[in-house]
Amino acid sequence: MSVSIKGELEIEVRDKEGRIKKIHKQPMRSFVRNFLRHLHIAFSSTNKICKDITGADCEVPHPKSGMAYFMNVYTDAGDYELGVVIGSGTTSPSLDDYNLESPYDNSVFDFSSVGFSEVDEPPYTILKISRTFTNISGETKTISEVGLIGMSYSVTHSSHRNFLLARDVLSSPITLMDGEAIIIRYCIKIQP
Repeated sequence: MSVSIKGELEIEVRDKEGRIKKIHKQPMRSFVRNFLRHLHIAFSSTNKICKDITGADCEVPHPKSGMAYFMNVYTDAGDYELGVVIGSGTTSPSLDDYNLESPYDNSVFDFSSVGFSEVDEPPYTILKISRTFTNISGETKTISEVGLIGMSYSVTHSSHRNFLLARDVLSSPITLMDGEAIIIRYCIKIQP
C-alpha cells in the first residue's frame, strides 16, 4: 500500500456583513527547509540547526528533551508572528525561506486565534489549520502570500523561537476592502 501526502490552501473572502464573496483553492507547494529539519529532529532524536523568523541560526532539540513547545502553531488572537500568517510579498517561495517576504501585522489586520480540525473527506483524512484575518487598516489591502509559523525551543537562545514551516504565494492575489475578512486554511491531506 502506498500513502500520499499533499497540501492545499483553502481561502474564503467575506464582506463586512459576513457574506462569502470569493472562494479560492490552490495546491500547497511550500514546505520549507525548517519543516524538513523539524521532521528530522522528531524522527531521529537529534538536534538540528533551523533559522528563526529573524534569520538567526537556532539549535532545536528533540521534543523528548522536555522543552514545552515543538512545532506549535497554535496561538491566541492578535499574535501576528505565529500560526497562519499573511503578507503582501510576491517572490516565489524558496526552500530556504525563513519568514514571509512582507508580513502584515496587527495594526493592519485583526488576527483571530488559530483553529484546528481533523476531518474525513474520502479518500482523504485532512488536518485543517485555519485563521481569520479582518482588515482594520482603513484602506484596501492585497494579500499575496501566506505562511505557517511554528514555535520550538532554541538551545542557542535558551528560549522559544518562531520558525517558518511553510510559505505560499497565491496564484491570484486577494484584495480586501476595509472591514472585509479572509479565512486561510492550510489543509494537509493523507490518502491511503
